[in-house]
Amino acid sequence: IVTFESQAPLEAVVGRTSSISAWFETDPKDVQKTKGRFEVDLKDLDTGLQLRDDHMKGPQFLDIEKFPKAVFEILEVKTGPGQALGHMKPVTIETMGHFSVHGVTQKIPVKAVVTFFKESEATRTRLPGDLIRVEASFSIRLSDFSIARPEMFFYRLGESVDIRLDFFVSSAAQDAVPQP
Repeated sequence: IVTFESQAPLEAVVGRTSSISAWFETDPKDVQKTKGRFEVDLKDLDTGLQLRDDHMKGPQFLDIEKFPKAVFEILEVKTGPGQALGHMKPVTIETMGHFSVHGVTQKIPVKAVVTFFKESEATRTRLPGDLIRVEASFSIRLSDFSIARPEMFFYRLGESVDIRLDFFVSSAAQDAVPQP
């Protein structure tokens, strides 16, 4: 699940989507060797109000016809040296990566908690294979990505947007985002 929230004087605008694809590779013995790419299909963003969603996705805001995806690609992982993933033991990491949305790419930091789950009967109810849960969050400024706020939302939408991701990747999944 991907959620976003923008605080504004009159209301908080909150949206979500479950349309995320990922390619993720890590060495459980040393998470600094992690690589990954995550793509979110913006057409499925939902704030709970169809008119707001239509404007948000339209040419004056996200312009999803031209820029249908938001993408984060991990460039570097910072943790303690040799920090390992253990079964059901969360590890906090700091990544630096390229975030792209609206045709603009910026290098940004993203903090995440990564938890490894060895395949079991319980994990197979979600996905086959060993699993890694990724819980990450970061904030962006709309102007950094050349996203202008539509006049209709000027009084509602804040300049800063908080983005949270919570998803699983599987060692058995082969139909994810292609490797770079």
